Amino acid sequence: MRIAVSGKSGCGNTTVSTLLSQKLGYPMINFTFRQMAQERNMDFWDFCALANKDDNIDKELDRRQVEMAMAQDNCILGSRLAIWMLKEADFKVYLVASDEERARRIVKREGGTLEQRMAQTRERDSHDSERYKRIYNIDNNDTSQANLVIDTEGKTPEEIVQIILDAVSSIPWTTNIRRTTLSIPLDKLLDKDVNVYEMTCVAIKEAAIMSARKETDEEMEKNHDKVVSNVLARVLNDEIEYTPAEQ
Repeated sequence: MRIAVSGKSGCGNTTVSTLLSQKLGYPMINFTFRQMAQERNMDFWDFCALANKDDNIDKELDRRQVEMAMAQDNCILGSRLAIWMLKEADFKVYLVASDEERARRIVKREGGTLEQRMAQTRERDSHDSERYKRIYNIDNNDTSQANLVIDTEGKTPEEIVQIILDAVSSIPWTTNIRRTTLSIPLDKLLDKDVNVYEMTCVAIKEAAIMSARKETDEEMEKNHDKVVSNVLARVLNDEIEYTPAEQ
């Protein structure tokens, strides 16, 4: 399962993505402007100014992020444009906070005065929005791409992550229990010390979560069968640590 987490500077992207990856045991992908600036031995704000003049910087950053995410079956991608760029994301989260709260967090992280950081944050927001619109025709103030929008103000990272986990786990899945074409022999499952029915339900639920993004019925059907088969195959290969539910 690939989860995309987006938000403007100071909304908690990196912190929430990191904690979410730890909770789920998924690798985290958070390749940022700050890391690219370090690669080039440049001051962060100077690098941001350069990006305003060179669209190739954004394109390289976004390309590398998507490539990293698509190399993983399960991951957390945290970036400004994750929910737009990672079209294959199974669940998309957008984090928001007021300008003042975001600036306050940046002061705590990087120092400076509140007034200075607020001015820098607003200027960066303006440049970012203009750049994303020009390069990709993306309005990063439009959160309609997200499955879940969270106002992070007044919430701890742990509380935010729990909201995400609750939302993912509560996706309706019972309607997806239907005839499923498996690509593995069912008799092999009977040799495993597991409750086959229960494990199949787990696989179907995972398939429903994976299919929660907007797809055509044909795409959902194909994805559903593939995910169920893959989950059960991983059980056979002992790649999934399975603990039966208490009776």
